[in-house]
Amino acid sequence: MKIKTVIRILYLFFVVAVSVYGYLRPGQTWDVLGYIGAALSYDGHDKRTIHQAAYQSLQTSVPPGTYEQLTKGNKYRTEVATNFESFYQQLPIYRMKPLYPVLSYLVSKTSLSIYSSTVTVSLLAFCFSSVIIFLWLEKKIQGFTLLVVAVSLVL
Repeated sequence: MKIKTVIRILYLFFVVAVSVYGYLRPGQTWDVLGYIGAALSYDGHDKRTIHQAAYQSLQTSVPPGTYEQLTKGNKYRTEVATNFESFYQQLPIYRMKPLYPVLSYLVSKTSLSIYSSTVTVSLLAFCFSSVIIFLWLEKKIQGFTLLVVAVSLVL
């Protein structure tokens, strides 16, 4: 087997392993609520419904400790968790990059929850960008150095 093939297989294994880990243990920041809210707003629901659906989706998708941290971790998080108007005021920030919430919204129209849709879109973006980076680097770097540089860039 050629060294080029071995490097491609190793890199593919790395991308798949990171993707599986990311799906099973996604990192949660408050931004997930903003993106969920932005995606849910495309259905034309009222502010209160968007707020309730976003927090319900998060509550059923993350461990209780994580949910508490994202909803009561500080004064800001408590305010937007308890006040649908405050939450809704945050959503334009998350609509500024429309592709992510739009794709999350579209994926949520499958059998996935809106929370799982945001994780799926993030993982697909990771896989796509990882492949693009590898293919670009492959033209510039040879051997195991290619593998080291590609892995370093996507981590």
